[in-house]
Amino acid sequence: MRRALAGACLVALGLVVAPAGVRAQATASLLATTRIDNTAVTVGQLNNLDFGVVVPGTPSTVAPKTAAAGKFVVHGSKNAEVRITFALPAVLQTGAFTMPISFADDPVAGQMGCHRNQDQQKNCVGFSPSAALLIRIRNNPPPQNTYYVWIGGKVSPALGQAPGLYTGTVTLTAVYTGN
Repeated sequence: MRRALAGACLVALGLVVAPAGVRAQATASLLATTRIDNTAVTVGQLNNLDFGVVVPGTPSTVAPKTAAAGKFVVHGSKNAEVRITFALPAVLQTGAFTMPISFADDPVAGQMGCHRNQDQQKNCVGFSPSAALLIRIRNNPPPQNTYYVWIGGKVSPALGQAPGLYTGTVTLTAVYTGN
């Protein structure tokens, strides 16, 4: 019995102290790291949407690729995804008088929004301002961590529209998505 026990111990010891070729083991480690970028997303207004002087009874359209289009710039963390939405007025107003304004796609002017990661309005990509827009901030260090958005629209003055300077507020909201 002692011999059997001694033999079993030698076999067990052989398994524990087996040559490296029989049982191989290797390990490696890495560091998990991240850096916090506390760059706030900011929006600036660079140009008002300007219809100029309009004639009563004659609709007037400003396309987003024209100099009269409204223009915003968005700054944020490099390469961050941002969700852009608009609060759009239904009317422009002067005193008690109102005039309808629309941001719907137009058969001639096309989509009333346009966007691009560079300040190149003629090369911007159309979108509908009534829908949310997902964009990615330009992957450059400040101040080139930008995105540009242009907006057009259409006013429809009534035949007997009262004279005056009609105004309304177009608000762009930009929020990080986390993507």
